[in-house]
Amino acid sequence: MRSFRVLFAIGVALIILYIVSEYNRPRPLDWRPTFSFNDKIPYGAYVLYNELHHIFPGSQITGTNDDFYDLFHNKPDTGSNYIIVTNFIRFTKYDFKELSNYISAGNSVFVAAENFGMLGDTLNFAAEAPPVTSTNRLNFTNTNLKRANGYKFGNGLAVGYFARFDTTKVTVLAKNEDGKSTLIKYRFGKGSLCLCADPKLFTN
Repeated sequence: MRSFRVLFAIGVALIILYIVSEYNRPRPLDWRPTFSFNDKIPYGAYVLYNELHHIFPGSQITGTNDDFYDLFHNKPDTGSNYIIVTNFIRFTKYDFKELSNYISAGNSVFVAAENFGMLGDTLNFAAEAPPVTSTNRLNFTNTNLKRANGYKFGNGLAVGYFARFDTTKVTVLAKNEDGKSTLIKYRFGKGSLCLCADPKLFTN
């Protein structure tokens, strides 16, 4: 009987030890590209969202997951700006109409994505993401922001670029080390639409 109690106690102790070790074991990193402003994982956008207060001091920063139509509908000349970071952007013709009206009133919208969906068809541009390399460099076309050796990125970042766009309607803001455009700007009325081909640049 005593031997049974000893074995039982050892069994309970082993179970408790296993539970404690599992609880304290480091959790594997979540590498999903969520781009969410709530996510602290590598490809979330928590750091960017919280740094916006320092980048734009005195501004009211609000995170939202509203669809694009609701986001821009009936918001003329609000003096506001939107930053959209995502893997795939789902635009309809109604979304684009509201977006155009919003920007034309004097506002700005920045979109970083790998796949721009219908927006690319509407504005006649195409983005590509070639195979990942170890390091890449980007540089601005503005001489005040340009660096002699560019801005270096590792971990497979800064690989996306715009393979095709209407040069008569686009201002190129940045290029990669191969001379391919990575950041472009369209003018709509009083405002502008800026597009970046690599959303992972803005993740944690």
